[in-house]
Parts: sequence; structure tokens; C-alpha cells
Amino acid sequence: MPGKSLLIVSVIFALSIAVSSNADELPATTAPSIDPVIEAYAALPFITDLQISPDGKRIAAISPVGGVSGLTVIDLVTQHQNIALAADPARYQLNSCRWANETRLVCQVRMVATMALGGDAQARFATTAIFAVDHDGLNLLRLSSDTALHSVGELNRGSYVSLLPNDRDHILVSMVDPKAVGALQQSMLTSNITLWPDVWKIDIYNGKRTRLIKARDGISAWIADDQGEVRGGLGTRTVARDSGDWHALDISAFGQDPDNEPLGIGGEGRFAYIAARIDEDRRGAYEMDTRTARVTRTLFTDPRFDFQGAVIVRHGEPQALITADDTLRLIPISDAWKTLDGELKAALPGQSPVPWSMDEADQRFTVVASAPDQPRVWYFFDRPARKLMRIGSEHPKLQSPLPISTWVDYKAADGVIIPARLTLPAEGARNLPAVLLPHGGPVARDRGFNFLASFLARRGYAVLEPQYRGSFGYGKTFLKAGDNQWGLAMQTDVVDGLAWLRAEGIADSKRACIVGLSYGGYVALVAAYKTPDQFRCAVSYAGVSDLPTLVRDFAHYDLGRRSQQYLHLSSDADVLEANSPLFNTGRFGIPVLLMHADRDTNVLVEQSRTLAAALQTSGKTYRYIEQANGDHYLGVQTHRREFLTELDGFLHTYLGDSGSPGNSSASAVAASQRSVP
Repeated sequence: MPGKSLLIVSVIFALSIAVSSNADELPATTAPSIDPVIEAYAALPFITDLQISPDGKRIAAISPVGGVSGLTVIDLVTQHQNIALAADPARYQLNSCRWANETRLVCQVRMVATMALGGDAQARFATTAIFAVDHDGLNLLRLSSDTALHSVGELNRGSYVSLLPNDRDHILVSMVDPKAVGALQQSMLTSNITLWPDVWKIDIYNGKRTRLIKARDGISAWIADDQGEVRGGLGTRTVARDSGDWHALDISAFGQDPDNEPLGIGGEGRFAYIAARIDEDRRGAYEMDTRTARVTRTLFTDPRFDFQGAVIVRHGEPQALITADDTLRLIPISDAWKTLDGELKAALPGQSPVPWSMDEADQRFTVVASAPDQPRVWYFFDRPARKLMRIGSEHPKLQSPLPISTWVDYKAADGVIIPARLTLPAEGARNLPAVLLPHGGPVARDRGFNFLASFLARRGYAVLEPQYRGSFGYGKTFLKAGDNQWGLAMQTDVVDGLAWLRAEGIADSKRACIVGLSYGGYVALVAAYKTPDQFRCAVSYAGVSDLPTLVRDFAHYDLGRRSQQYLHLSSDADVLEANSPLFNTGRFGIPVLLMHADRDTNVLVEQSRTLAAALQTSGKTYRYIEQANGDHYLGVQTHRREFLTELDGFLHTYLGDSGSPGNSSASAVAASQRSVP
């Protein structure tokens, strides 16, 4: 039907889903805020995933249920919706849900696992499990035993090996044999991790499993084609299979760059699709011959950003890529997907629409559309009917106009160009109190809509998000420049951003605080003792304070994920200690707000507990809040509300006037200190 315009239908499901996100909200553990701005920004994303069933008759949405993530199913024929599953923060959080057949879904959840290390010592880390559930919420079944380790470390890829489109009763899962758990404990004690996963075929109705592929030394991840045939395995070595037997594949020509990543496999196993750096500073997407390990086709490169995304393979052929630059984008490869891309862009001008999931016939799609500084909007596209139906925004409670975000560059002290995102309450605003907001990771970058930056700008602050050296996405040279630079050049890159804000007249010369989560929290804590003259306060959520312990925990808990070197951590004990806030509390010169969730497995809560105790011993002004049954990602709505409320009050205390922090403000915070657990 070329040339026939799409009919965009206004919201038809948003109200019914919105009811489930609010009506069952759990009672707040603290007095609920009456501030409508905090309430709007504290709401969990309305939709974070939207999957269509193989027959195109139902949609499964990851959306809030009772203040936590949940699974809501919408019948497109009857428009009836129901809650099929909700997270239980004390036990698990939802990662993703996919349709295994027309009526049953499988959901991957993350949970906290513990293992004895000898004596009283325990390892605590994240692992995953898979549940199966009917679309109406009935027949919930865990597909793994409590002793099975579904995904550990590098195996935790966030997806299944295959949902087996030609076998609606089974799925393929990469899983360490439950009998090997004892060996894993011994491996952790000796720091000699040697377990490798099998591929298991699991019945989604009764949980019965059979081993399809036995574990092989050196293979930590298995890859299937779009028809469910396992065609590749990789880890410390690589194997592949097309029409014949498994054979070793020498990919040494690609080097040992940890950024090399498999995307998929096609051509009945003859071709693999990979993200890699091949004679380029930027990472691209390539097609590789699985017999010769030679690149046969360049699928996509971008001179601005590293490729970061996925490949869509249908019937053995790559149809399109999804990548993220300043927003999420579709890169069509086949003629059919180029036509689809054109239809969606014509219907949603000025946005970047991406088909997110599709039915078996490729006729009905869920679509996500985004712009660099706006929340994502989700749609349902009925292609034969030429209808594009708006389901809802990721943050529907936020009032327009939103604060304005633009990308800027500034020079670090040594001349390195640092990209940064600047968010202002209004275009051209000047002489504002400033908040530096370094991202986590540190091997990450800011892109898309940031609810926290928007909230802070709404409160009247100039917000700068520096993409310090070592950030991912700007090429290998920029990434490697962060090696061994925790607290050093990566730190000064952030502080140099404040100097730029002031030189441009955007920021008040005396009013600035630094706020961060995860690694960003670490940056805020280091600023509290290295550059306290530049800031009035520091805020750390789930921040790192003790680098030597982080290195030790990394060896215990990450179990073979990206190397210590890839995370830019030094191996010099003296350097680690000198750049650890925990060992420098006597030098802290500004008030600090610390918050942490007790079930965080990315950065263990002990990182904040021990720092709070040390700050108390040193007589410093601080406030410590620990959130029960929370995760690293503010995945519980009451926790998000509490964080924004505490952050809002803390910043107002120290940035509310143009004078230096006064004794009355410091006393107010000191009086509200919470005891250290």
C-alpha cells in the first residue's frame, strides 16, 4: 500500500495501563511528598518494554505494578488488560519478558545470590532465573531450581539462547549444571573460575529439562540463529557450526578488545554479525564468515559514535540494526525494512521510530519513538490496516515544556575535548546554581532522556553531564584514555566542566554541587575531599568509596565479566587507596548525602556503610540513608521518591543563596544524620 498515509490513532490503552500503575501502589514507607513535580519525576517509567505475541493479538508491557516493575498484558481484540506478574523486591526484579507462544510468556528475573567463601565470609552477587506464566497470570512456574545458576558474570546476557519459534513448548537456556555449584564455590575460593555453561532445553509448562549441548572448556556464551539452531559459542575461545560439525574459529585478527561483541548469526550458521573495532577507532557492525573468520560485509559504521545495539535477523538474513547515538535509531539493511522505516518516519516526523517487536507474519509491530531530550513514546502499528496507535509515553506525568538539553564540548585542562550534555530550565538561562551530574559505569555514556537531569533543571539548576575520558561510545582512543584514571584525569575532566560553565556565564561562580549514582557517586565523593573549594555539597547514591575492596569484590562477584583493566581500575594498591574516599574522610570539606539500597549487587551496600561510619568518626557533616529491599537502579517507586525528596532538600539547603555554606545549614544536616547500621 505505498503512498497511502498512516492513520495515527490517539491513546487507546494508556488509561487502562495507567490505572494498574497507580491504583495498587504500595503504602509509602515515609510520609509521601505532596510536591507534584517530585511525584511526576519519581514515578517509575510507564513502559520500558512492549512485546507483541506471535499471532499479533496481545501485547505484553513491562510497566509499574504496585510501585515496582510488573508485567501487564493487553488483548488487542477485546482491549482487556490484566496484570500477569509483579516484581517482589525482597526476592527478585523483572529484567524482561518474551512470548514463548501465543498464550505463554517467559520472564527473566534478577536476584541476589550468596555463596560461602569459608569461615563467616560470603560472596553476594546477582544471578538470574526464568519464570514462565500464562498471559492471564495463571500457571506461574520457575524454570530453574534454587541451586541452579542460570547466568553468572559474563553469562548474564539478559536474554535466552532461543525461544524456539518452531517448538512452542520449549526454550533454550544457557545454564551452569546445578551439580557444579560446589565446584563454583571452590573456584571462588581459589580465584580460578573454570565453570562453563551447558545449553538446556526446558519445557515451559512443567519445567522438565534436558541437556542439548554439553559445556565446552572456554565457551561462556552460546548463540542460536533465528530458527533456534545453536550455531556459535565464544569465551576464551570460539567455535562455530553451519551444516557440519563444530569447528574452532580463530578470531585473533580482531584482537582481544573487550568491546568485541556477538550480535547474532544467520545464513544457517555461515555468517555471524559482530560489533567490533576493525582497523578503526570507532566500533562498527560487521558480517563475518564463520569458516574463515574474515569480514565479508560492513553493515554500519558511524564516524561520531561507537556502534551500540542489536541486529534484527529474519529467515537467516539481517534486516536491520538498532543502534544508539544521541537517541535510539533504526538502520535498515534490507529493502523491505527500508520501506518500513520510511513509513514510520513519515508518520512520526522529527522523531526516531524503531520497530521494537513484531508478530510472526511481520505485519504487526510495537514501535518506540524517541528524541534526544524527550521521553520515549510507545506505539502499536497495524501495517495492513495502516494504523499507528499511540499507547503511551515513558513519563506521561511530566508537564511540557520540559527543560532544554543540548550537547556542548569543552576542553579539559590538558586539552582533551570532553563532550557534555547541558540541561537548562529555559533556553539562554544564565548565572544559575549548578549541578554536575557525572554518569555511572564508568564505561558508559549519557544518551536519551535523563529523568534526573530534567528534574534538577526543573528545580532551577544548570545541569552538566560530562562524558569524561574513559566513557564508552567515543572511540577506542577516548576509552583507553581512562585507564587507571579513577580519581585522576577522569575526575579532573568532570571538575573542568564546572570551570567551563562559569566561564560561559551559565553557572553562578559560588553555587555548585556535585551529584552522582554508582561510579558518578564515586566522583562526587572524591570531589568532596579533592576539590571541596569548588562545591558546596556532594551527593552519592550507590557510590563506591573503597577501591581496594571493590577490586577484591570484583574478582569474587563478577565471575569473568569485563576485566579490571576494562573498568579503568589501577592495579597499584597505593594508587587505589589514595583515590578511595574511605581513606580520606579527614580531608572532606563539604557536607555529603549518602544513599544506598541494601540489596545492591553492582556496588555492595558496605561501600556506603563503612564510609558513613568513617565520616562520623572524622566528625564530618553527612546524612546516610539506607533503603531496604532496593536495587542499584532505583527500581522501587518509594525509593525513587525518597531519593528525589532528600536530594531536593539537600540541594536547596546548600544552593539556596549566594553565600558560603553557613553554620545553620550544616547544623541542620548534622542534626538529621541517621545512625550507621
